Amino acid sequence: MTRPRATAPLFRAVLFEHGYASIAPEREVISAAGGELIDAEKLPLAEALRLCEDAEALLVRRLQITAELIQRFRRCKIILRYGVGTDNVDTAAATQAGIIVGHVPNYCVDEVSVHAIALLLACVRKVVATHHKMEQGGWEVHRGDPIFRMAGRTLGIIGFGTIGRAVRLGPSAAGTRSLFRKEPGRRAARAVSRSADSLARSGLCFTALPALA
Repeated sequence: MTRPRATAPLFRAVLFEHGYASIAPEREVISAAGGELIDAEKLPLAEALRLCEDAEALLVRRLQITAELIQRFRRCKIILRYGVGTDNVDTAAATQAGIIVGHVPNYCVDEVSVHAIALLLACVRKVVATHHKMEQGGWEVHRGDPIFRMAGRTLGIIGFGTIGRAVRLGPSAAGTRSLFRKEPGRRAARAVSRSADSLARSGLCFTALPALA
C-alpha cells in the first residue's frame, strides 16, 4: 500500500514579531486555505527577511516595511498588519509592486478604549496623586485640591474613528457631553491645531490619531 504524496503548499505566509504564546488560530486558517505559516518570531531578522523572499504573504506588527524591503519580496501578494492602520508600511511602493496592503480595523478596540477611559478617569479623579499623598499619611488630601465630578463636563475627542467612538461611551454614561472632530487621514499635530475651537470648549480632551509626525 503506497502512502499519499505530500502536496506542496499553495502559498507561504511569514509571521513576524507577534509576541503571542500560540499562533494556532492563524495556522489553522492558513492551513485550511492550503497554505503554510512560517513563524519567524524567534528568528534573526536577516533570516526572517530571507524567508520573505519566497513567501506570498507577510504578517507584521511594528516592523518597518520600506520600499527597499518590498523590492526583495518578489513573490509577495499581500502584506497584512496586525493592528489598526498601515503607518509602518510603504503603501505606495507596495501598490507599485502589485502588493495588497491590509490591516485589522477592529484590532484591540476594547482593550485600547477601556485603558484610555481608565487613564482619563484616573486624571479626573486624581487617583495617582491621591495614592501618593495617602502613602505619606495624608487623609483629607483634597481640601486644597478639589476633585470635580464628570457629570456636566465636556470631553473633546479629536479623531472620531473606531477608538474615539468607543471612548465616548464611557464618559457619556457618567453624564459627560462630547465634542468631536473626525480629521480623517490627518496627522496628530496638524489635526490638533485645526481643532483649537473644540479644545477650548472642552474641560477634558482625548486624541485618537496617527503618530505625531
